[in-house]
Amino acid sequence: MLFRSYIVNLNLQVNSPMSLISLKKIVRLLKDKKVIAYPTEAVFGLGCDPDSEVAFHELLKIKKRPVEKGTILIAANPKQLQPYINIQSLNMQQWLTVLSCWPGPVTFLLPKQSSTPTWLTGKFHSLAVRVSAHPIVIRLCDLYGKPVVSTSANLHGLLPCRTEKEVLERSCGSIARSRSDLCCRCCLMLSLSWATLCL
Repeated sequence: MLFRSYIVNLNLQVNSPMSLISLKKIVRLLKDKKVIAYPTEAVFGLGCDPDSEVAFHELLKIKKRPVEKGTILIAANPKQLQPYINIQSLNMQQWLTVLSCWPGPVTFLLPKQSSTPTWLTGKFHSLAVRVSAHPIVIRLCDLYGKPVVSTSANLHGLLPCRTEKEVLERSCGSIARSRSDLCCRCCLMLSLSWATLCL
């Protein structure tokens, strides 16, 4: 299967009306079971709807990552993670320790809910989760109303991508630049970052 991508220049303020329109289009792509590449705290991430097995397996195809390894869920707030993690299995001090590190770049392995899709956890009984401090991730998850799958935007075993250019160069043809009109109309810039949408 070929993947087409659209570069979404995110050079506007996160809360600007134009940025909101573009992020809503990205949310539509997530709802349509598409894979996106977007900036996170440290590197670019590949993401999709955590409840879409179809989208998840497309993400793994792009990354060439085995399903057994599991992935991370990133969220705008801890409440978004509750359907996926078993908070009741933690004592109060453990949960307060987790909360004291969020939002931020800290990822925790927490016990999963019995209803958590196995494709997210791979061979594990826990799920890697993070509440992000990155403004694009926060806005995206807020608009989507739930967390997004996150794994570094690189082929499995290679160095992570830190720029949009690296995402395109290292994707081995899975992600290709498009010059379509949609690209021009959807393109928004949030200072410092780019996101590549894989359709």
